Formats: sequence, C-alpha cells, structure tokens
Amino acid sequence: MDIKTSENKIKSVLTTKGIIETKYIINAAGLHVDEISDMINAREYTIHPKKGSTIIFDKNISDLIKHNISIVNFPREEHYKGGGAITTLDGNIQWGPTILENYDKNDTSVSVNEIDKIFKSYSPIFDYFPKNSIINYFSGLRACTFTEDFIIKPSNKIEGFIHVAGIQSPGLTAAPAIAEMVIGILENIGVKLEKKPDFNPFNDKKKIFRYLNYEEKNEIIKKNPDYGEIICRCEQITKGEVIDAINSPISALNMDSIKRRTRVGMGRCQGGFCLPNIVKNIIEETGLKGEDILKNDEGSNLFIGKSKCLINDKK
Repeated sequence: MDIKTSENKIKSVLTTKGIIETKYIINAAGLHVDEISDMINAREYTIHPKKGSTIIFDKNISDLIKHNISIVNFPREEHYKGGGAITTLDGNIQWGPTILENYDKNDTSVSVNEIDKIFKSYSPIFDYFPKNSIINYFSGLRACTFTEDFIIKPSNKIEGFIHVAGIQSPGLTAAPAIAEMVIGILENIGVKLEKKPDFNPFNDKKKIFRYLNYEEKNEIIKKNPDYGEIICRCEQITKGEVIDAINSPISALNMDSIKRRTRVGMGRCQGGFCLPNIVKNIIEETGLKGEDILKNDEGSNLFIGKSKCLINDKK
C-alpha cells in the first residue's frame, strides 16, 4: 500500500496486514512497477501495456500441424516477433499472440476484431483450419517500457530499491537468469547472503493420473476410490485430483486455481460438464456456500443464489 524511506534509504513497507521493516525492496510488480516506484519518487520509466490475444483449438484437430510455425511479414511490425501457430504440451493448437497498445492495465478482454485479426494473419497458410474448432480465447498484457528492454538495476534515487521492470514475453524463459542477476545486485549493495544448508531445490515429481498405465491407475484407486470417478470428461481428470487440490497445503478454492492445478475445464466443453461437480466438491470439502465460490478474483462469484425451482430445503 505504501513504502516508507528515511534519508533516501528504504525503511519499511505498509501492507494490508501490517508494516514490514526492511532495508531492501525488489520491485518486480509487472504492470505496476512504475506505480510502486512512484510511492518513493523513484520512477525511472513508464509502463505502457501491450495486449497479446491468442486462440486455442480443440484437440480433435491437433494432427493438422506437428510443429511450431511462425510467419514472417515484411515490413516487420516494430517490437513484435509475429506470433505463430504453436503446438502445446497438452495437445491443443494455439494461434497468436497479437500485439496492441492498451493503456488499461486491467483490460484482458478479447474482441471479435482481435480474433478476426488472428485468423487473417494465419489463414493464408492454414486455410484448412475450421473456425468452429476454437474452444477458447484469452489475452495477456506485456509490461513494456518505452525503451522496449528489461530494466534490472538498483535505483539511482533510493538506496536498497531494485528495479526489475519491463519484463516482456521472454521474461518467463529468462526468469532464472534474472533471479541470478538480482542476487548479484544484492551482493554488490552489501547484502550478506547465506545459503540454507538444508535447502532442497527439488520437488517430488507429481504423478499425473491420466498418463498412468492400467496397473498404476488401479493401484491408486484401491488406495483412494475418488480416483476412480472422472470429474472432467474432456481432460480425464478425477475427483481425487480435484479434492487433493482443494486440500493441498496452498489450497485451491476457486475454479481457476483448481483448473490451473488439474486442467479441469480446459477441454472442449470449457467446464460445461465438470463445473457443477467441482462446485459440489468445494462445498463438501470446505463448507463454503455455493454463492461464495469464485471463478477467480474477488467479485467473480459463480452464483448469486439458489434457483427457486431447485429449492428443496423448506427451512
């Protein structure tokens, strides 16, 4: 919510849960890095978001291409690699992304014009792709600066404040290298870093039920019968996997968080079949009311109340 400084040095951070005293802040707030910098008059750049929209096709046409394909147009659009047709790890084909200046940092909508633009861009070499096989579309916002480059450096104005700004699309791939750069910056400004002797950088590899063989699946179902009940037919996700996500150490308690953990709702029907079952699982495992369950963020309630025709409880 705010940052306090003293003699041009970081002093503390004010959060919704109280004050955290600290000498150092790594400003990696994505689209909002300039706003965070403004809190202590340390702005050295401005973010101007660029939207990238993309479309996803049903797996039933996954055999139409076997590798990623990019289209190069001349003259090239400045600061845009051109997107492409991508084969995803889970078997879908994805087209995009586009690029569009978008000054609203909260606007992740996708318009009909943007979908038409994607088809216009790729249809010359993929004229056999059926438009009715699109199962979803979405967009993301690139946190661009006017230098169109990463800004990873200590502040020129406030001691202990480190900028990690302008991290556009390659930032996901570059994240480990960026982290090492920031560690180097911290060391250079005097932070004493000590490795935890008991730190384990490896997570146990999670077994994905739908990829197991018949014997492995039977073994798991014997231990937990919920793994024998399919919740999401499109992606073959079981009730056991959904309940495990809900009850995990970092609980998944809304539709999108469960979707990200398990892939429920990512198939052809986009949750049309599995959503009621997942809501039922959340209610049974947590005691939440149906109208309190969210799609994602606050205000995205799935329901506003019970339908009169479904009310059985007369109390």
